[in-house]
Amino acid sequence: MVEAFRIGLIVFVAVLLTAGFGVLLPLRTRTRRATGQTFSQWAARHGWRFAHSPHESWTARLPGHDPEGLGVTLTGELGGRQVTVADYSFTTNAWTGEIVSTTTHRYVVVGVLLERPYPPVAVVDVAALSQPGSALFCDSPVTTGHREFDYRFRVMAVDPNYARLLVDPQVIAAHLAGVIPRWSLAGHELLTYQTGRLGDPDAIADLAAPLLHLASLIESRAH
Repeated sequence: MVEAFRIGLIVFVAVLLTAGFGVLLPLRTRTRRATGQTFSQWAARHGWRFAHSPHESWTARLPGHDPEGLGVTLTGELGGRQVTVADYSFTTNAWTGEIVSTTTHRYVVVGVLLERPYPPVAVVDVAALSQPGSALFCDSPVTTGHREFDYRFRVMAVDPNYARLLVDPQVIAAHLAGVIPRWSLAGHELLTYQTGRLGDPDAIADLAAPLLHLASLIESRAH
């Protein structure tokens, strides 16, 4: 009798779990579609382009360097410049004995297209160097001579002299004041990223503002 009860309980739980997954999976799918639809509708209203999971070469400059990592991607014009805002993620695996644990790292990426191409340069905060795939362009950082900035940030570039031209006292002061974010520049594409996920599309202007400010600083000093 007891054994029959145990068997019946196991079957009952299995049925509940199966039914639960049958409800949750469609719900999750509908939620994802609704999110994508929200962004596509926003893009249509504002004259922006919407894409899902595009392939962009600049993902090589993001943590994880995953060419398949882009999700929702929106491109349009702000402040007279072409701006792209996107969800990006990649996964890492870690072994604990015989168990593999998978971690998904999620970021919001902002890109601004500059008027002309530039040699590769990146400025990252020291804390970001511990993130997977943080190395950019070279292994030896460029020093600026500003003690506090060189302690808190790393400048990496192919051409150190050109990097010092771009990372001038005004850019250094903006970094120390927290006005501009970590960034990388290669060709026409100026990028930054922060942890999180793209939420309200109406917040895109605020997300892009610091990088647009940096773009103006770079182009005003590099001529």
